[in-house]
Amino acid sequence: MTIQSVFITGASTGIGAALARHYAAPGRLLGLLARREALLLEVAEVCRRQGAEVSIYPVDVTDANVVAAVGEAFLARAGRVDLVIANAGISLRDEESESEADLAWRVMAVNFLGVVHTLSSFVPAMKKNGSGSLVAISSVAGFRGLPDAGAYCASKAAVMVWMESLRVRLRGRVNVMTMCPGYVATPMTETNAFPMPWLLSAERAATLVARAIERKRLVYTFPWQMKLLMGFVRVLPPWLFDPILAAAQSRGLTRRGPRSTVKP
Repeated sequence: MTIQSVFITGASTGIGAALARHYAAPGRLLGLLARREALLLEVAEVCRRQGAEVSIYPVDVTDANVVAAVGEAFLARAGRVDLVIANAGISLRDEESESEADLAWRVMAVNFLGVVHTLSSFVPAMKKNGSGSLVAISSVAGFRGLPDAGAYCASKAAVMVWMESLRVRLRGRVNVMTMCPGYVATPMTETNAFPMPWLLSAERAATLVARAIERKRLVYTFPWQMKLLMGFVRVLPPWLFDPILAAAQSRGLTRRGPRSTVKP
């Protein structure tokens, strides 16, 4: 089916902005959501120069009521939504708050509930039409728990499990796909103070995601080197996985950068 309308969250920077630029074309309507309006306007202007019609929504994905209202507004303008990509996310170190519970709540609210709020806003219309694609950008970090990134890993694991459930529930009517990238050069990763193997540009990541969507890949882990590595890591028993990660942490191979990173 020809894609005529696309809705993307976290569209002001990184993969979200790259996806917006990728899908911007004459005759196509884009709905772009992010918190930072100034950056969102810049992305929208680029997309308009490429011929697309653009609606921007400078809101926070953690507000379920606002996101639902945005979904209704975009549906009213588009008539039908062909593709929704839930991409908004944040990354915080586990020690970056006096209350680990507060930090976990914030990360889960954006990374997991933000996906739920976004995609749920479009499920009824897509079910009624019997068409469309719902996509969540998860991460290879959701495969195993990593040092100092418990909340982040948990949020991405939650996305994968929830998308799996949604995929089975909507099977045969709506395409449901989960994308699990490795390291991508974005504001979220620019302060990482450890090696990032097989680092991809945001543009390359967007191209791979778009290709996977076109091919209706249910779960897509990329790049292929990271897919192979994580396939091995996922099956390691705890007695082996734990000391390997502890050794990597002691050598600074998993240590995060000096500050948190937020992807709008």
